[in-house]
Amino acid sequence: SPTPVATPTPAAAGGCPAECVGSWSNGMATCTWKNNTNGVILPPTDTLSPNCGYFVGYGSFSYLWDAAVSSPSSYPCPPTAVYAEGANREAFCIFYNGHNGLSIPAGATVDCADLVSSGSFSYSYAAPPPPGTPAPTPPP
Repeated sequence: SPTPVATPTPAAAGGCPAECVGSWSNGMATCTWKNNTNGVILPPTDTLSPNCGYFVGYGSFSYLWDAAVSSPSSYPCPPTAVYAEGANREAFCIFYNGHNGLSIPAGATVDCADLVSSGSFSYSYAAPPPPGTPAPTPPP
């Protein structure tokens, strides 16, 4: 049986929420939620759908699944998300910028394309390299 993260925590070092995996490449920082990593437990992909169309303009994104098929109690939302249920038994985990410790920088983009195929979704934003990152080697 999946075990939820016991205590929601604020953004981890590097600006990503604690349940995310942070990375940096070519001037972009990325915060990724990955299934079965840092307490993130996604429902089975056969009923899982991304809903990222509200990010621009509303600052929110979500994923949803059929709560009649996969019990929401078995798949708790990550700590930075809010649980909601629709009229047709859709379960939603909704991420609102500025709520539950989620602080997504202005100009960020959200990527839900890999949610069903690889169990991950993320947001990316322009950022300087993290401390200790070697300087790029100039071309010869």
